[in-house]
Order: sequence, then structure tokens, then C-alpha cells
Amino acid sequence: WIFVRQLTSEQIDEIFVNIKKAKYGWLLLSLSVGMVSHYARAARSKLMLQPMGYDPSTANSFYAVMVCYLANLAVPRLGEVLRCTFLQRYEKIPFQKTFGTIIAERAIDMAIFIGLFFIVFWLEFERIYTYVDRRVFQLMFGNSSNSGSILFWAVLALGFGLLILWIVFRKKLRKVKLFAKIEELVIGMWHGIISVTRIKKRVLFIFYTLLIWAGYFFMTWICFFAFDGLSGLTPMAAFTCLVFGTVAFMLVQGGIGLYPVIIAEALSLYGVPEILGYSAGWVGWSVQELMIVIFGVLSLILVAFTKTKTDENEAGTH
Repeated sequence: WIFVRQLTSEQIDEIFVNIKKAKYGWLLLSLSVGMVSHYARAARSKLMLQPMGYDPSTANSFYAVMVCYLANLAVPRLGEVLRCTFLQRYEKIPFQKTFGTIIAERAIDMAIFIGLFFIVFWLEFERIYTYVDRRVFQLMFGNSSNSGSILFWAVLALGFGLLILWIVFRKKLRKVKLFAKIEELVIGMWHGIISVTRIKKRVLFIFYTLLIWAGYFFMTWICFFAFDGLSGLTPMAAFTCLVFGTVAFMLVQGGIGLYPVIIAEALSLYGVPEILGYSAGWVGWSVQELMIVIFGVLSLILVAFTKTKTDENEAGTH
């Protein structure tokens, strides 16, 4: 509501017209690619549990992932807890073991996201700088030609200053909860990354990780073909939308409201009209959420027919 209330009735009507004109075959293909990505995440989670002596079924691993996503739509981080209890119930894997691998997964994915973010920033620096100069710098400092440069160097100097302060006063700063949390996050990411070295099938692990992010990318790009005004955009535009769209999911629960806005702003870098970009953002968000709801609920239904490890063992003894 916060974002939609800013639109006029004519703009809202135009968004609905664009959505009605969308080619839903492409959206169905996008959804299918997204499911491949989620399957790869489930398969990767299996690999991370195997060094500890656990080998859950691929089906239960997939169900756990989808239930996790479904729960996270309602309550932040509830999904991770349910994913652990799910595998504890049906695969007899201790809660803390699964939780440790989930933390490692999150750390690895965060490291990849940060890398992708800087790649996009580097490759599209001119577009991003022009956008920020027009939408931020000029509003703050007027039309001064060097306003952006002044702020850029000021931010850069501030960054170096904070780094020096951290090096000099890091022991004292660790007593501050905020800095302690940041340091804990960085250390956790590092531990998560090096945990890959303990995985036996490292090549397969890397393959699944690449497949996860490739799925996210192609899911985004394929959505472009559903709109006549976006079908001619380059893969780089989809790459940019993937990175900045991910930020929306980090900031707002389920990315609701914010994701379409960020996608519209990202597409504006490539000359896409705001309303068309906004329409594409809502459709892209809807496809992702619809996929999670449908397969999350389906996973809850299918798991009702799944036997636990204890049930299987008892059946074997008889």
C-alpha cells in the first residue's frame, strides 16, 4: 500500500493492461526454471549433510526447502526453524546439525550475492552513476556538475576512515553489540565458505550452487519475454534486476511492494518506462510467490504420505 498509493488511477489501469497482455507461456517457463533452482538447493543441502553421516532423501530435502520458503512468507526466519524440525521429524537428523548447514548455506549465498553486486556495479557503473547523480546528487546539491564527484570522494574517504578506526580500535569496538554482530556475520560467512572443503563431492556442490544462481538469473530474464517492451533487453539488464531485486527480498518480508519498485527503477537504467517496469516487477514477484505458495502447500500435502526413518526401520524389522 505504501508504494501503490503513490500511483494514479490511470497508472494502475495501465499496469493491469500490461499484465493482461503478458505472454503467460513465458511466465510458466520462468516458474519451471525457478523450480529447478529450488531442486538444486535441496540437492546441495544433501551434500552438506553427508560428511556428518546423514543422507536424507532428495524428496524430503526438496519438501523441507519449499516449506521453509512458504513459512518465511509469513514470519521472518521461521522457515529455517521449520526446515530443521522437518528433517528431524522425517529423517532423524538432529536440529543443530541441519541448522549449522543452513547457516553455512546462507553464508555462501551471501558471499556470492556480494560478489555479483560488485560485478554489476563495476560493469554498469556509468549507468548507475548517472542514475544516482540524477535522482540523488542533483536533488541534494542542485545541478552542480561536480556534486556527484564531491560526494563520491567523501563517501570513499569515510569508508577508509571507518576501516582505519576499526583496525585501531577493534578491541574496544567488539564490546559494542552492533560491531560485534557485524564481525560475527563476517566470520560466519567465512566459516560457511571454508566448510565446502569438508564436502566430498566438491565439484557437484559447486555445480549445484551455480545452478541455483543460474536459475535465479534465467527466471528473471525469461520474464522479460512476456512483455513486448522488454523482450529486446540484454541479459545484462536481467543480471542487474536479479541483484537489485534480491536486495528487495532482504529488506522487506517476501519483497512485497518493494520488489516491483526496485525492478522498475533498475529497468529505468535501460530506458524502460516506469509503468512498464512496474508491471514487470509485479508479474515477476507474483510468479515467484505463486511458485512458493503452490509447491509449499503441495509439499505439506505430499509429506503426509512420507514415512519417517523410524517407521521404515520398524517395517524392516517385521
